[in-house]
Amino acid sequence: MKHYAFYIALILYACLSNPTPDTLSWVEYCVGGLLILSAGIIGSWNNLTTKSLPPFLQYHRVFLIYMMSVPLVIGLANTSMPRDILRDLIPVVFLIIPIIFYSNQPNYLSIVLIISGGLFALRYCAPFISQLSFMGTHDGLLYLANSPLVPFAAIMGFSWVSDPQRILWSKRILGLAIMAITFIAMITMLQRAPLILTTLSCLILLGLRSLHRPIHSMVIGAIIMACFLPMLPIIIDLSQSMIHKTLSVGFNNRIEEFQSVIAQSSFFGEGWGALWQSPAVADIWVRFTHNTISYYWLKAGIIGAVLSLFFIILWGREIIRVIRANPALGLAIATPFIIHVTLYTGFKTLDFACLLALCGTWRTRVQSSS
Repeated sequence: MKHYAFYIALILYACLSNPTPDTLSWVEYCVGGLLILSAGIIGSWNNLTTKSLPPFLQYHRVFLIYMMSVPLVIGLANTSMPRDILRDLIPVVFLIIPIIFYSNQPNYLSIVLIISGGLFALRYCAPFISQLSFMGTHDGLLYLANSPLVPFAAIMGFSWVSDPQRILWSKRILGLAIMAITFIAMITMLQRAPLILTTLSCLILLGLRSLHRPIHSMVIGAIIMACFLPMLPIIIDLSQSMIHKTLSVGFNNRIEEFQSVIAQSSFFGEGWGALWQSPAVADIWVRFTHNTISYYWLKAGIIGAVLSLFFIILWGREIIRVIRANPALGLAIATPFIIHVTLYTGFKTLDFACLLALCGTWRTRVQSSS
């Protein structure tokens, strides 16, 4: 029952909310309530305090304890606005999810996350489809295609389409639909890194599968190309737009942003809720950065930066282990992980925490069955 509450929370989140809502509405309160119900107070406390966690989750717990305490105290001492503190603290609370579900694994989590990623992409593309034109979207839908679940769903959809095993054609067709809508969302939003890395992951997966069933892989590749062929003129136009964007904005001042954080941050950081002028968004006062290490460096100081670096390394090692055992799932998790710890702000979303939970629970399931 608890897992179903978790699934309903994710579907509701994908249908009516967005990865980084500006305000809390009834949707966010419902999602929060369902997440609390799915976690369970007693069970969550037992998981958080148990000594039987694997080493990477023990470190994850240390990371959580520090980030939920020291930067919070500093933010309160610096009299940051309570609303801003809360918006910084909630993403850290999301990171409890991988620990909570470590020993109580939701079996259908990957399917729910695939559907959620497809729903985010569909909501983003809906205005274009209804108007039959690619003229931009409503501000409220602006960040839907930025969800880490969109590239995850794209790769998993491709995995269903190109699966060398005998599976239902309905599953292949659903995979093709999810892959198509997620790629369209990324192309329409001119997301360069997600598009390149997601495409590369799909090609790697197809290459790995062609080693075992080359004819099957060639046929699947030809079918996918045939399905996208009618969209070729649009893809060419949008590709030219992406090239123009690259020539115009380059790396969107990501390097300058990191340098600015280093120049102005203190040893213990500015604390949760702190605002700063980011060169990545035309020196507007914001609460975030586009890189995990620079973000925690700004808010939690040098110690926070070091902790976040080891956080990335340890989770990256776990993802590599998943890739070795299940290339499709591993690549689907690795792609948004790489993107959102380096270039985007998705590391602050519920989506990111759920992908880490999927990585941790899948590894546990493999270890328990071996």
